[in-house]
Amino acid sequence: MSRQQCRLIGFLAVLALPALAEEVATLESVTVTAQKFEQGLQDVPLPITAIDQQELQRNRITTVGEVLGSVPSITIAPYVNSTNTFFLYMRGIGFSDPGQISTDGAVGLYQDGFYISRPQGINFDLSDIQRVEVLRGPQGTLYGRNTMGGAVNMISRAPSGEADVRQELELGNRQYYRSLSVIDLPAWNSLSAKISLLARSIEGSVGDPGQPNGFGADSQKGAKLQLRWTPSAAFSADYFIDYARIESTANYGSNTAFNGVTIVPGIPYVASIERPDAAYRSIDIPLSDTRSSMQGLTMTWLPNSDLTVRSLTGYRWLDADTYQNYNEIYGLQDFASRNIIPDHQFSQELQAVGQIPSLTLNFVAGVYHFNENTSNHLDGGAAGLGIYSTIDEHEESRSNAVYGQTTWAPNSRVEVTIGGRYTHDSKHGERTRINLLTRQSEFDALSELHYGRFTPSITTMLRLSQDASAYVRAATGYKSGAPNANAPIGGFSQAYGPESLVSYELGFKSLWFERRARLNLALFQTNYKDQQRAIQVAPTVEDFEAFNVGKETFWGAELEIAANPVSDLSLSLNYALLIGRIDELYAPAHTIFDPAVNPFSPYHVGQDISGLFDPSQGYAPRNSVNATIDYVITRFARGDISINSNYRWQAKREEAGAGVPGSEFAVAPAFSLLGASLALHRILTHGQRMTITLWGRNLLDSKVATWVNGFGSIVPVSAAPAGYTGSIIMGWQEPRRYGIAATYEL
Repeated sequence: MSRQQCRLIGFLAVLALPALAEEVATLESVTVTAQKFEQGLQDVPLPITAIDQQELQRNRITTVGEVLGSVPSITIAPYVNSTNTFFLYMRGIGFSDPGQISTDGAVGLYQDGFYISRPQGINFDLSDIQRVEVLRGPQGTLYGRNTMGGAVNMISRAPSGEADVRQELELGNRQYYRSLSVIDLPAWNSLSAKISLLARSIEGSVGDPGQPNGFGADSQKGAKLQLRWTPSAAFSADYFIDYARIESTANYGSNTAFNGVTIVPGIPYVASIERPDAAYRSIDIPLSDTRSSMQGLTMTWLPNSDLTVRSLTGYRWLDADTYQNYNEIYGLQDFASRNIIPDHQFSQELQAVGQIPSLTLNFVAGVYHFNENTSNHLDGGAAGLGIYSTIDEHEESRSNAVYGQTTWAPNSRVEVTIGGRYTHDSKHGERTRINLLTRQSEFDALSELHYGRFTPSITTMLRLSQDASAYVRAATGYKSGAPNANAPIGGFSQAYGPESLVSYELGFKSLWFERRARLNLALFQTNYKDQQRAIQVAPTVEDFEAFNVGKETFWGAELEIAANPVSDLSLSLNYALLIGRIDELYAPAHTIFDPAVNPFSPYHVGQDISGLFDPSQGYAPRNSVNATIDYVITRFARGDISINSNYRWQAKREEAGAGVPGSEFAVAPAFSLLGASLALHRILTHGQRMTITLWGRNLLDSKVATWVNGFGSIVPVSAAPAGYTGSIIMGWQEPRRYGIAATYEL
């Protein structure tokens, strides 16, 4: 972090110093369900970031992307063809191509405990969330596959059973508006209900001259119904169904290698390193349309005081129709693509959670079934060529698992937790591919995968005092294997095998100064192997074969500090350090590294090529910081006025290794984001609550790129030398935003 940024954080802290004369207040206790039952945050021997509803409101966090962007251990970047799909990494582990329907992510996203398999349309509004739990590190035992980096669970506020209405309305620049209506109905015959209605919209972050929609525009509409039935103290059933529709435009792109080159007749190309105000020419880009609906039924039975049995039944459908015009970043006029992705997923889980007091044992056990059917129709084309490439792909995935975890406390100071999960996965893929340029085609090619994995974990926690504990943890995880949609014709049967990792962690959790301060620290090492890599198979064809190659090691530290120096002042500082290294990566045969395929390659099969790549494929910033300050300026008889300031800084991210000439073109620069708000809280005459907030985001108007790749080849594919000659940029920080929000609650 630069000296200027350190001074900025210090300056914000100084603003709060006048409050030091006020009365001291303790930190609020935080309850989480990371281990399938309720525990205090400080009692769980796991690194967890918990963000409650009040913190979400104070920091004006309203979307999934904003939640993920507030956690230093998480790195996100917009996907190339959608503002509501992300590259998502945690602790350097993630998903290199979220556009492929056959491959899975490495950070699990959950809504009320139900897994969300596809990343399309994931940047939805949070609506009425009670809290978000971010579990850092592999969660292979209790959460299963595709949680190697961690898991994020968004937990909704349940129906209260009491009549209540809350209305939120926001207006801001860029024609931004947001309306959220939440209606809690009074209980009737043990049945409670809640309805949430949402509408929001914002214009694009990069203008499109002469066109109605700019790049990065977003409009959302949604509704959610929640029911809770409690016929007795021993049984309850919670059901929800939601519907969301997101209409958006893709991100704007730029390629600095083509600056000044005439690709479109009569219009020289203008490249942008920083976010431009508008595209360099008018580009007709239609709206992408993503619709989704999710249902979940959780039934809970308490046969006795020591046992809880749950059934979780979930279903989600997705229909995504996305369009992207790449505005000449690859040297072709109006090179564009369209994806049509329908997806259906079903899951069923049975859990038994309980304790055996005579043995001082707690336990969690369960069985899990997941089934998904998804398809992708992809058309690619360009001016003068028309639609020249078509891919039709269908995938069916099944996963069955059994798991268990037990915690034994031999005395009041020591707890030992041991768990394991066995998962069996099956995937079936079919693909039809037609390429009119190469005059090649393939119909109904097949790819099959069947495999099982065991993911154990063991944790020992030592209570150092009433307010401090330390733990040592070893955990495992894996990411599913998958067919490769980008395989060359005739190569679809070669699929990705599963990835796997082992993580070793030392943690420390503590409360200080009569519980007015919290300090949590985690140190970890992750050994990551069999990474799924798509490697180009021929120098003149953009086909990529699936390989599981290489080993990587990550070391990291995560620090979380929260403090209430006085009753009206709250401070927090979260920091993440991540250091990665590629330990092993050898050139595979039948790729552009193989001289038998590419005669210009200076490498030979089996040669170490790790110097050409960066750990985590460019999503492992060495340092990340989040800091927030909340201060109540004044209190009066029926309310108060408060200010909030939040700051995030992230170091640069390098996509290519130092061995690639021009690797400096493949660097996403460091960025800093500053937000602030001023809120008036008021209790009205008849007990209604009203809040009016003035807010701002990215107040310093950072314009740096968030997704950067090098343009060129890391291996010579012709007589020209290897290396990057420019930067491909497909996303920047959003422009400065500001607005006013009003909340009214009965």
